Amino acid sequence: MAVYNEIISWSQSRPMFIRDAIRRLLANITLTEADISELILILKKEIGFPAITISGIPVTDTHIPTSPTQINPVAKLISIKKPINICALYNDAELNFDTNGLTLIYGNNGSGKSSYSKLLKKLCWSRDNNIQLKKNVNTQDTTNQSVTLTFEDQGAVVPFDWKENNATHSALNSIFVFDSNCASIYVNDENPSEYKPIGIDILDKLIELCKNIDNQINAEINLLTASKPSLDQKYAQTDLFQWYSSIETITPLDINTKLVFPESIISRKKELSTLLNSTNPIEIKQMLSQKRSRYITFAEKLTAIEYRFSEESICKIIELKRDYDAKSNAYEIAKGKLSGNDPLKGVGSQTWRQLWNAAKLFAITEVHPQSHNYPDYISSDICELCQQPLSDDAKRRLERFDLFIQDQTSKDFSAVNERISIEINRIDEIVIERTDTCDELGAEISSFDNDFKTFIEQITAAKQIIIDFLKSNIKEIPLPKIIELSSTIKSRILKIDSEIIQKEELIKNRTSFEREFLDIEVLEILTRNKNGILQYITEYKSKNLLIQCKSKTVTTSISKKIGDILESEAIQIQHNEFISHLTSLSGNISSKVQIKKSRTSSGVTYQKCGFISIGDSLNSVLSEGEQKVVALANFLSECTIDGAKNSIIFDDPVNSLDQDFREAIAKKIVELSSDRQVIVLTHDLYFLRLLMDTNKQVKLSDCDIIGLSQINGISGIPSDEIPYLVKNVQQRIDTIDKGLKDVQTISIEDIRRRESEIESLRQRMRKLLERTIEDIIVNKTIERFSKNINLKAGNLSNVVVTEKNDVDFLLGLFGKYSISEHDGGIETIPLMPNENDIKLDLADYKIWKDNFKEKVREYKVTHNIQK
Repeated sequence: MAVYNEIISWSQSRPMFIRDAIRRLLANITLTEADISELILILKKEIGFPAITISGIPVTDTHIPTSPTQINPVAKLISIKKPINICALYNDAELNFDTNGLTLIYGNNGSGKSSYSKLLKKLCWSRDNNIQLKKNVNTQDTTNQSVTLTFEDQGAVVPFDWKENNATHSALNSIFVFDSNCASIYVNDENPSEYKPIGIDILDKLIELCKNIDNQINAEINLLTASKPSLDQKYAQTDLFQWYSSIETITPLDINTKLVFPESIISRKKELSTLLNSTNPIEIKQMLSQKRSRYITFAEKLTAIEYRFSEESICKIIELKRDYDAKSNAYEIAKGKLSGNDPLKGVGSQTWRQLWNAAKLFAITEVHPQSHNYPDYISSDICELCQQPLSDDAKRRLERFDLFIQDQTSKDFSAVNERISIEINRIDEIVIERTDTCDELGAEISSFDNDFKTFIEQITAAKQIIIDFLKSNIKEIPLPKIIELSSTIKSRILKIDSEIIQKEELIKNRTSFEREFLDIEVLEILTRNKNGILQYITEYKSKNLLIQCKSKTVTTSISKKIGDILESEAIQIQHNEFISHLTSLSGNISSKVQIKKSRTSSGVTYQKCGFISIGDSLNSVLSEGEQKVVALANFLSECTIDGAKNSIIFDDPVNSLDQDFREAIAKKIVELSSDRQVIVLTHDLYFLRLLMDTNKQVKLSDCDIIGLSQINGISGIPSDEIPYLVKNVQQRIDTIDKGLKDVQTISIEDIRRRESEIESLRQRMRKLLERTIEDIIVNKTIERFSKNINLKAGNLSNVVVTEKNDVDFLLGLFGKYSISEHDGGIETIPLMPNENDIKLDLADYKIWKDNFKEKVREYKVTHNIQK
């Protein structure tokens, strides 16, 4: 009831349609179309729509239902059948589950356990819900995946056939699945709060209602299609244009009064038109200005080209060539000094330098990258090109070449040679193309076409002269003769400037007439479109009111209220549930962590698990095992909050956990299974045995166990057989009894198979005797996998009543069934117990076990020992 009261109190400051909607939702959680239509009218009336008579009825405490209920049906998994092309699972497999209590599924690695876990995560509820089920990669089968799940839902048995790409059954969302991936999400991520306290569904429905109303209002807005008649921007300076810009604020009466076009105005328009119909100076001025811009751009381009062939530029080129010749001569002199008995000609040439640089790059990159010098002590031993050892003469020659390369004369020559290449490229890249602007100039300047043709020819010739000069041994170059075509264009630009000034003068004298003419044109256009303008104004005002209605349907405040209630109610309840579970698993950690709200968005409240007093993340402080325990407690709080009885599926929940945590979790799982369905998948034999024993101890009954195996690449093959190592004494006796019966079915001629089965029975007899010491003689006072010694009177009673004949009996059997564990000597062939021996020994063992238990019982009664 507290949630209802809080919602009603909050609604007092909300719009009337919200208050009325809450009243209706309290009476009937599903609103009719008639309800929604009335609520829209209430909203419109509140915004200011005229002629609406309906009035809203605000919600009060009297509208709170006397016995609110919230139904949370819980599904229970009955079976999984025929997983087709899902991983490598056996197609004809059928797994059946206890709908009330604990079911254990055991399988080694590769047995199909993880495949079933992923299948359940995909079809049931899990925080890690982005699951892709692989097809059988071993067979490359492309058959569509499918599986049949049978579950119990509100007392009814429901078969569900899932097929690839189809959605799951909504009822399966009440079955919660947990694995290691989920653990990471619970610890590291923020998650949407799943628990909804009674009453908060009113706000969820209210959000849906607001969205519905918003959609209907949008539909109304979309029907209002009248648009505002447009005016050309050429009228922007008129008074009517400014008046029309704010037409939305003007009444229809004022519009009808303003937009009138009488005969007197028609006559004035004709008069002005005759006056102004000569030449349009504004348009001509615009054309001249645009032309001027084009001419300036073209002239600037030509000026830049002309400069490239000017006396100043040619002098720079000549100076560059002289610098090149001087450094080339110096280089040749230096090369001449590069004397030696060289076997090949061309030392010091450009091709020789390329060869040298290639050898150097190969040496410092591939041969000895640890060195940045060439040559050095490594490269002086072996030639990088022929890869042969270098003689002393060759080494000296290499050093002499290096000195030549390092000489400043050589470096200067390389630099000036590069500058020559750059200059040649720059000259060669000069290109002149005829454009539309050239045609325009040719039409206005009679000599332009011939001058332009001459200009191109002169530039082409000058380019070739300069390039030849730079590439050859020519010492001088004539100054190219280039006409100044840019000057001709600039002269034309000056004339255009004069024309523009003339047009501006004309414009100045005609401005007032043109302004008046434009005013009349605007009035004529608006008067002609008066009906469209009035229709637009009507729809505009309606649309504006509807937009105001939309602003009232925004759900931000509702989402925030949901977040506030969830934080104060739901998240706090879940936090308490979380701490309760965590305390039972690790009291030390439970005092340091909490669940709190992180944010609310679109009606969804998110929560995150973190430390209470420090800002560090859980995964940066807690160990992997501690994180797993926190995640488990977080998960369990969602399964049990507010008395929920959701079915739970665990996939190896104790990975990364030590023995203390395992025992605590085993106890917790068994407790949970007392009033709900719990399924545990594991490959951990110790944890399997721990769950079996804990369940037996707490419930005085055995839990269901499903074994999974893999044969020839097919996994998920189910059986009711559990690993022998985790069986107790009675289960081992039953297994041996069954094995003896199976031996009877084997043909007497199949000696090898019979001996193999009998040898297996011998080994199982030995393991039965080992388990006897642990379970019966010391009554689990000391266990192989336990960290404790159970020093209780009830446990030690078994030790007290143990007599010599008990010891002798067990030792005799133990020795007899240990023969097969040891290899005999050459002269000694051990006599193995046969089928009949095993049968008789097992019968004797049963009698001894029953007698021993009776002795223990009598001892406890005599000495009043309860446990």
